[in-house]
Amino acid sequence: MPPPTADLALVFASERGRLERLIGRIIGDRHVAEDLVQEAFLKVSRAAVIMTVDDHRGYLVQTARNLALDHRRRMRVMRPAEDSDAEFRLLADAAPTPETMVADRQALAVAMAALRRLPVRTRRAFEMHRLDGRTMADISAELGVSVSLVCKLVHEAYTAVRDELHRGDLLPRRTENSPD
Repeated sequence: MPPPTADLALVFASERGRLERLIGRIIGDRHVAEDLVQEAFLKVSRAAVIMTVDDHRGYLVQTARNLALDHRRRMRVMRPAEDSDAEFRLLADAAPTPETMVADRQALAVAMAALRRLPVRTRRAFEMHRLDGRTMADISAELGVSVSLVCKLVHEAYTAVRDELHRGDLLPRRTENSPD
């Protein structure tokens, strides 16, 4: 009895050109089609050793077709759209406009001035919390005050900066329904 792949090899030899054309139409690349047809033959020949394949031709065609469809799906995901450059140019530029830069610098100057007018302990608690990212408990231990006092000091600093930014019209006003 011939090995299970002997019939498959004959089918492959007779159907190879037709399979390459079929797969080439599906994926649009003759060279890749050749590779996928070879891969299909290898898959089907491995399967023929493990199980009985009644219709080598049908199994080979279906395997090659599935490989081609999988390849086409992968390429759609990986290949950027033809108009991706145009879409990319439409994306907003992350760089701030000159007007935004001026406004941000003004707001920073006003915030820094407000912080300089605060009592030293209040300013230090705010800086440790906001700039150093420290917890209220860490600040409390370093300043030798209670955690609730640290919370009050940080809140006072935030309020002073916010109020100063509002006075300079550098922070949008809150509506009546918005929370504090």
